[in-house]
Amino acid sequence: MVKLSEYLFWSNTNTTTTTMPLPKSFFDEDFVFEESPQLIAKRTIEILIYDFDAYSRHVCIGGAQIPLANLDLTKKEKFWTPLGACAEQDMKVDLGDVMISLAYLPSAERLTVVIIKARNLRIVDDSRNSSDPYIKVVLMIPGKKNKKRKTGVLRNTTNPVYNEALTFDVGKEALKNATIELTVVHDGLLGSNEILGRAILGSGPDVRPDEKLFFDEMFRSKNATAQWVPLQDVSSTRSN
Repeated sequence: MVKLSEYLFWSNTNTTTTTMPLPKSFFDEDFVFEESPQLIAKRTIEILIYDFDAYSRHVCIGGAQIPLANLDLTKKEKFWTPLGACAEQDMKVDLGDVMISLAYLPSAERLTVVIIKARNLRIVDDSRNSSDPYIKVVLMIPGKKNKKRKTGVLRNTTNPVYNEALTFDVGKEALKNATIELTVVHDGLLGSNEILGRAILGSGPDVRPDEKLFFDEMFRSKNATAQWVPLQDVSSTRSN
């Protein structure tokens, strides 16, 4: 499995399909990134290769960065590029991503978190090669009781589509100091539930820079802002 990212000021990511375990892999897939002519030369394409384990977690095994300023983009080029070691942040296991949108209506003091979909979630039930995920959202405000909402459960999928809006009544100043915790959970019908991954947004010290920027954008935008948010190990996020 190969993950491609275009980045400098922001990141846009695409992922190939998975090939069989062979010494030489052939993908033959095209990806399109939208970018203005003024900025294209400042961009860099990052290619990361992952070892795909359907029953566990994907691990980065190599990567390369290709500055677009070094290429003639007026014509199609084919070339080999050497792979280097993965960066420390890319060596972390890939637990999938959740696409969400955030919107805040000051006049009603209402926060709306729309859980749109998730992708590449970890497989829990190997008999079906799938999981039964739902997403729990917790709004944590210092000095106040946590507010909790959750989506419905979608059965037999690792790429669920929810399109569910979860609302919270909260004042603007309180929200600025709040933390939003998203936890993807496998619903165990005959056993205990299992956490598949977690993401944290907000202003707290445990929030990663990209998720903090996404959270802050909610206060500047009049429209809902949507973004893919990567899931992390529970051990690397604050437990609730």
